[in-house]
Amino acid sequence: MPADFRGFDARGRRALVLVLAVLGFAAALMRATSEETEPGEILFIACLVLAFASALIFATRRIVFGLLLSAGFLLALRTISLVKMRYLQMPLFAPDLLYFSNGDTLDVVAHYPEIWHALVVRALLAFLVLGACIVWEKPLWNTLRRRPRIALQCSGTLLGAILLWGLSAPGGPFKHIHAKDGWVAINPNSPLTNFVLSLHRMRVSVPTPDPQWADRYNWGEAPTADGTALPNTKRHLPDIVVVLEESTFDPAILADCTIPECRSAMFEADTQTTAHGPLRVHTFGGATWTSEFTFFSGLPNTLFGPGGAYAPFNLAPRVRYALPLVLKQHGYRNIAVYPMQANFVNARRAYGYYGFDAFHDSSEFNLVWESPDLAIEQELEKIYRRERALTDDPLFVMLLTMRQHGPHNDPYAKLAKPFDHALFPQLDGKSNLHLCNYLARMTGSQEALMRLQAMLFAGGRPAILAHFGDHQPSFDGAIHALRSSEIAEKLGDARGLTYYMMRSNETNARKFSYPVLDLGFLAGLILDQADIPKGPFFTANAALRERCGGRYLDCPDRDLLDSYLSFVFSRLHSISR
Repeated sequence: MPADFRGFDARGRRALVLVLAVLGFAAALMRATSEETEPGEILFIACLVLAFASALIFATRRIVFGLLLSAGFLLALRTISLVKMRYLQMPLFAPDLLYFSNGDTLDVVAHYPEIWHALVVRALLAFLVLGACIVWEKPLWNTLRRRPRIALQCSGTLLGAILLWGLSAPGGPFKHIHAKDGWVAINPNSPLTNFVLSLHRMRVSVPTPDPQWADRYNWGEAPTADGTALPNTKRHLPDIVVVLEESTFDPAILADCTIPECRSAMFEADTQTTAHGPLRVHTFGGATWTSEFTFFSGLPNTLFGPGGAYAPFNLAPRVRYALPLVLKQHGYRNIAVYPMQANFVNARRAYGYYGFDAFHDSSEFNLVWESPDLAIEQELEKIYRRERALTDDPLFVMLLTMRQHGPHNDPYAKLAKPFDHALFPQLDGKSNLHLCNYLARMTGSQEALMRLQAMLFAGGRPAILAHFGDHQPSFDGAIHALRSSEIAEKLGDARGLTYYMMRSNETNARKFSYPVLDLGFLAGLILDQADIPKGPFFTANAALRERCGGRYLDCPDRDLLDSYLSFVFSRLHSISR
């Protein structure tokens, strides 16, 4: 074969591959932007991707590789964002890659094979294609000398990076995209636009209310539900145990969950119950760490804008008032029992900021996700008895459970009776399986809580046991197909409801009742139950609780809420700047 024909054939093959790469890049761009809601957002993302691809082409000196790598990155962002939206009702944010790109997140994903199987296959195909491009595609500008080639390569890469920065900047040509309100822009659609905007939006925004509003109401002394006198600090302070029940809510708030199996004593009052009912939380499907922050600090994480989603990293170090800190002032020893590794979502450090003295994580227990709640409850018993033998100081113990965490897809053959078959003929097979899994695990939670209560209340010391759900499970996104009861709908957003329960072994213990209680009030309620001086923050917090009937951000009296927020942020500086 003549040499010139062979050369033409090689050039033709390279041209064909280049054309296919351009078409593939265009197809990926169209596919990735199909979820964007406005033409302006599509243009925004397209310009950014072109700038990114240009920088990659200059950096690698390979056109096909640069196009395909940028297209693959774009599709990966879209896929991950849609998966996160499905399970957690929140799109992918840029700080997610910073805070959650670790082995702990991989361990969480590993429990969802329906997620990682598809991701692994796609990743392998992408690596094979990109690897082939590296081997096959000849670098550009090989005829140039080394110094001019490097100068061209670096200047082109820098120009692409500057273009990328300029296009994405809030004051750039797409400033109208950035002009949207922070929460309005973060919606179920536009996953790529949300990701880019999060580079600039996901910082903590501490409320700055008008300081003059603080004096419109008296926040120095909290009115109480029963007019009880001032706390008696001479009495023996009660031990306090709080259990955060992972992904747990009262299934009775589902319209179709009316069978006896949907009822549990963990949600029903008994003679030792002092407060219980629906709990308003501020996250759904996940992000337990935000519920931890809200509980400890008495401040809903949503007050701080989208950046509040990373509370253990950016809010915990700035907290000035927290339940463990108040208890420590009154001689309590604060102990955390955690079902994950201590470095998961910065847990150990965050708990230190909240005021804990000791932190026990899963590395001490040899437990796994599938371990029943009873297993970690027994570990708590060992820790509690050991601590009680060493000191007569009152104890505050915080326990997090894990078994009710998703996925709720165990086959019926693995479930105990009566949950080993579909219980809801009116629901589809997927919803039946999710609910039966949930109810089966709920019985395990109930068993663990009853054992914990028996141990705690039998010790001869005054004691308080509180437990609550941090958020509802997503049931792989299928929970949205389940109807809420009329009672739940009347309380507001039914997907933001879980439960709380508080019991005490003290005779004549105070009782509290609210149609719905916000999680931001639970710490103050525990202090009231324990009859412990609350300090300035939780005194004001309790006042708002009583005046708004257990509601917080949805308090019917907006002026009252504005005055409270002004007091805690302008006067108490509850979050340092």
